[in-house]
Amino acid sequence: MSGETEVPDSVARRRTSAVASCDLCGHDRQHALADADTSRCRIVMCKHCGLFFASPSLSTDLLGEFYDEEFEGDAGTNKRVNGGDIEPRKITVEDRIARTWAMPLIERWIEVSGKRVLDIRCRSGALAEALSEAGATVTAIDPLMPNVSYAQRRSAIHDVRFVSIDEFERLSGFDDEQFDIITVLSIHLLSHSPSPRKLMERLYALLKPGGYLFLDEKDVFYPVRAIGETVFDSGPAHFFHFTTETLRKYYQRVGFEILQCDIDPVRKKSSRHIRSVVRKPETVLRDGAENSVVACDADQVVAALARADRKLRRNNGFNKFMRKARRAARRLWK
Repeated sequence: MSGETEVPDSVARRRTSAVASCDLCGHDRQHALADADTSRCRIVMCKHCGLFFASPSLSTDLLGEFYDEEFEGDAGTNKRVNGGDIEPRKITVEDRIARTWAMPLIERWIEVSGKRVLDIRCRSGALAEALSEAGATVTAIDPLMPNVSYAQRRSAIHDVRFVSIDEFERLSGFDDEQFDIITVLSIHLLSHSPSPRKLMERLYALLKPGGYLFLDEKDVFYPVRAIGETVFDSGPAHFFHFTTETLRKYYQRVGFEILQCDIDPVRKKSSRHIRSVVRKPETVLRDGAENSVVACDADQVVAALARADRKLRRNNGFNKFMRKARRAARRLWK
């Protein structure tokens, strides 16, 4: 699909001006891929680097309103808490992921005891608690006050702060080279950032030389299920849709040393997750000049996207069949 189409008022009211240039490489040549509807913004592809992004996209103010009024992904969202429903199952899942997936990943690369850690988008504080118990000095931040309040009740964490979503790219309350480790493992944050490049550059600055960034994202080329018929149907609050290749290009542009950036064998939701471990070099050689971004083969990227959409439709069909089969089995055994 391409071009602009008529969309419902509930979608149209979210729009802002079109994005003039690519956040990753700065080029302005775009190829429209999907029109806007209730489950996504209008999505384009940068013809130079292959990045998928929303254009036009939500303004930062509207993104904040979305988190305050509509977002339900966390156990401690405003909408859930206002309704009196902090879902214990979600807390249990976050605890399990923190201790059986995130901590082993981190400890495979660095001893956390004695290290200063910034845990971004801490959610319930599960990972921050596990890091603290392992001997790290942890600062945990989140843009949702119910999450912050819940995390503050975990006795192992001594520094939990509210940071609004529009402050994440600046993180002005912290000093450069303050942290040994930064973790962004509790939820995919870059997709919701107006500028992943600016956010990554700030994280780079916050790390000490030799410091580690652990980050989780999703790869749209490896779909599992989605709201609709395309891999981009994951809600209008997604500014960017990454692949492993475009995420690697971000790390390279900012100046990180890539230690690991591949499809995680375990984590999956709407898509398979990208497991990233990158490091700020001990000796920073950057002289202010930005690293160039390698061009892509645009036709190959579009072909890979078509394959991903076909796989998604097959998955959705299979999932629909299995739901019907389970309902039939329950009726049979009543």
